[in-house]
Amino acid sequence: MLGTILISLSDSQSSNFSNPLLGNMLALIGAITVSAYLLIGRRLRRRLSVLAYIWLVYTSAAVILLGWVLLSGTALLGFSPFAYLLMLGLALGPQLLGHTAFNWSLNALSATFVAVAILGEPVGSALLALFFFGERFALLQLLGFVTLLVGILAAAMGERQAARADEVALSAD
Repeated sequence: MLGTILISLSDSQSSNFSNPLLGNMLALIGAITVSAYLLIGRRLRRRLSVLAYIWLVYTSAAVILLGWVLLSGTALLGFSPFAYLLMLGLALGPQLLGHTAFNWSLNALSATFVAVAILGEPVGSALLALFFFGERFALLQLLGFVTLLVGILAAAMGERQAARADEVALSAD
């Protein structure tokens, strides 16, 4: 939490955008909904294979998004071939590989740990922005990134200790 707060403070102090607080609030709402999604997914993944689960989730999302696009009047056609290629890349990379990896991990890891690990996404995206766009980090952002990564490491160590405790309890029975 501290890392996220530091990054948010840095955004509000050095942002070139008109309302960085709105972006931070939307990110917080997104984090809450992802946490709820992971808790629901953890329960469903106990009964469904990863393929059945992602088919259900991805198909539902596609139907809802298509309905939203149709209701909003947004165009589906008329983009350049490169734009369609980029959309395909987004579907195959972050969605099919990344999102499926999170859903697969729900069967082996706690939903809490998966949610904590997702907090590393801002660090990864910031590194990509540095590499591709030459964006620099403010000192407060760097402190937030380091704090987030230490928190993720602490959660991973806690997850490992919990797994060992479960193994010891099972072997004692």
